[in-house]
Amino acid sequence: MSIFSINDPVRRFVAVMKERHNIWERRQQGQPRPWTEDPILYSYRFCNIYRELDVSFQEVVHSARAVNAEVAKHQRFAGTEWTLTRMRA
Repeated sequence: MSIFSINDPVRRFVAVMKERHNIWERRQQGQPRPWTEDPILYSYRFCNIYRELDVSFQEVVHSARAVNAEVAKHQRFAGTEWTLTRMRA
């Protein structure tokens, strides 16, 4: 039975978020598939519930920091200071 079949939308939302994070934890621990018994969460890919743990988000942050460092280097050379908004990782 899928947790998506829970009728109460708040309970369903909480159950889905908990299971998505449990899947991430099982993967990080090196447990073999399947990481969930829910057919929907097993069959489809979802981004992580915490942006900081999502691989794609980490790549964006890394790229933004590299661009920020390069821009700051050139701006210091020109005698001005400018930086992009800092992103936390």
